[in-house]
Amino acid sequence: MTFAYQLNDEVKTAHRDEFAALYQSGQITDDTLVYDNLVTTKEDFENRWLKPLRESWHLQLVQ
Repeated sequence: MTFAYQLNDEVKTAHRDEFAALYQSGQITDDTLVYDNLVTTKEDFENRWLKPLRESWHLQLVQ
């Protein structure tokens, strides 16, 4: 599983284990913007595709 996120205005990707390690080391935080590829509607895509980690399902995989 690969996660996409923004860091310093760049889109980055990391595998699940690497993403968790970045979170644990503080390189990404609850405020890091992540791309939620599980959105299913156009409205979700337009309004909730990019969101802070703390508001995303990704958070449960890094804590």
